[in-house]
Amino acid sequence: MDRLKKQKSLLFLILFFNISNIFSQIEQDLRPERYDTILVCHINFDKAISNADNYKVIRLYRDFCTFDKIKLFHYFKNVHTLTINSSALKTIPIEVLELPNLTNVEFINCPNLNYEDILNVLSKEKIKKIHLSNVKLKEIPESLFLFLELEELYLYNNNLKKLNEEIGNLKKLNILNISQNKIKRLPTSFEELKNLIYLDLSDNPIFYKLDTSQFFLFTQLTNIQILSISNTKLKIFPYFLKNLEHLYNLDIRNNPIDFLPENQDGFMALEILNVYCTKIKQVPERFKLQAGNYNGWLQYGSKSCR
Repeated sequence: MDRLKKQKSLLFLILFFNISNIFSQIEQDLRPERYDTILVCHINFDKAISNADNYKVIRLYRDFCTFDKIKLFHYFKNVHTLTINSSALKTIPIEVLELPNLTNVEFINCPNLNYEDILNVLSKEKIKKIHLSNVKLKEIPESLFLFLELEELYLYNNNLKKLNEEIGNLKKLNILNISQNKIKRLPTSFEELKNLIYLDLSDNPIFYKLDTSQFFLFTQLTNIQILSISNTKLKIFPYFLKNLEHLYNLDIRNNPIDFLPENQDGFMALEILNVYCTKIKQVPERFKLQAGNYNGWLQYGSKSCR
């Protein structure tokens, strides 16, 4: 194998590095577009309305998210992204939800809104991204599964105990983040999400018991590139992922895994493996040699974890 091929197959373990920064940057890289943005806290409404066609994104924060202010945004016909963050609003003007070019909606830390009503108004044919995080959802609104063109779905930091079987309807999903919930089991329809490239299941007790049927679902995610299953009560090294030929970033930290297999085959695309805060005390020679060929660094050992 020549030097170039060796470099492509290099694997370096990250034991004491906070992977959240990496995943955050990767999410941004997957969507590299840059937009003109309206920040309500700085906006001159009269001037903005006179130039309404120039704006593509609306971002509203906290006390600036008043109903009367939001109503003004129905003038902004070219807006494709609406973000409302940390608002006490109880309703959103229908005129805004029906903006003709709206494709991305983000509601973050807005627990008072009725999301079933909001989703019923949004265009099922146009919406590509839905972000409902930290909004105290106890269950996923049924209408969400009617967005068959959806490509990105973020439902992290809620109170979800179940992932609906209808998730399999969203076959165009390439990014799914349902971390920081209470989900114990993935539905069988999960195997239909073959277009996923980024999946974050961290901080859910999905592997609280060993279940080979759950392992099988992961083997069907043939396009997955980035996978976080940290703090999911996983007790064994996830050997069931070995044939995912595009998987290059795997996060298994904060699980009671006590060893890495010495002669495990597969994982040919893997470049980043995070085993921080596991019970692993020794790194197999295979991984040491691969890291040693790389002009970077390798660290492993023991460290107390919260």
